[in-house]
Amino acid sequence: RQRKAQMAEEEKDFYAGAASGELSLPKASVLKAIKDMMPKGMRCSTETGSLVLACCNEFVRMLSDEANVECEKGGKSTIAPDHILESLKSLGFEAWAAQVSKAFEDFKESEKSRPKIGKNPMAKSGLSHEELVKLQQALLANPGGLPP
Repeated sequence: RQRKAQMAEEEKDFYAGAASGELSLPKASVLKAIKDMMPKGMRCSTETGSLVLACCNEFVRMLSDEANVECEKGGKSTIAPDHILESLKSLGFEAWAAQVSKAFEDFKESEKSRPKIGKNPMAKSGLSHEELVKLQQALLANPGGLPP
């Protein structure tokens, strides 16, 4: 009982940063990823899941801090993918940088085939603004879309 109370207190101290408004990865998503990677029949304790979440959050903080440094070195104000790749290398994750780069290239390639949705999908409809307003009003008057 005393050990559980001590662990709860340590966990509270450990997560004080998250409670103070710092951003965090979604706990449910991290726990699901852990569960999906575990061998069949194996389980992960709540404390272990919380520790992995804290490690993930710290890794993201370290990576973003280092990427910010890389960004400032180049006189830029926006972190770019190259800054992340350089940060991985400078943090000692050279082996990951190649995998991350490949995954990013695959992502960019898949985005090319994805249909583009502009800021105003109705701009190319061929209808005037007035016609679009009338159409919208008609749809709002009959939300079910069925004839009255």
